[in-house]
Amino acid sequence: MSGRPGTADRRGLSRGNSRRLVFPQASGSPHFQKEEKMSDEIATPEAQQQGIQLIVDDREVKTVYANAYRINTAPEEVIVDLGFNMPQQGQAGQPPSLLFKVSDRVVLTYVNAKRLATSLQQLIKRYEQQFGELPLTPGPRR
Repeated sequence: MSGRPGTADRRGLSRGNSRRLVFPQASGSPHFQKEEKMSDEIATPEAQQQGIQLIVDDREVKTVYANAYRINTAPEEVIVDLGFNMPQQGQAGQPPSLLFKVSDRVVLTYVNAKRLATSLQQLIKRYEQQFGELPLTPGPRR
C-alpha cells in the first residue's frame, strides 16, 4: 500500500481524492470540503472533538461541463439547472437564437446553498488575488 497522494489503498480508494468531514459551528450537520485547507478556514472544536474521518468514494462520479445555469426555488430547496448555451442558426428570415440545453439538476437545501456560495466566494477571491479580477460580462475569446 502506497502512501503517496493520488495512489490507491487496499480498498481501491484514491487517497488523492479524499475529502474530510467538517462540522460547522451553527449546526451539527456535516458538509464536505477538499482536503486542502483554506487559509482562512479553521477546524471547529466540534470537528476536532468528534475525531471522525470520512472517506468519499468518488470513483463513479460524473463530470459535466456547464457554461450556463438557471436557478429556481421551492419553499425548502434551491434548484440549480446546469447546462450549456448553444447558438442556433435562425430559420429563413428569423434571427439567430440561443438554446439553453439543461444537462444536470442539483437540488440543495438553503443552508447547503449558502455554504456552497460561501465556498465559491472564497475560491473566487483567492483566484482573483492570484490572477486578477474576473469580468462578469463575457469578453473576446482567447
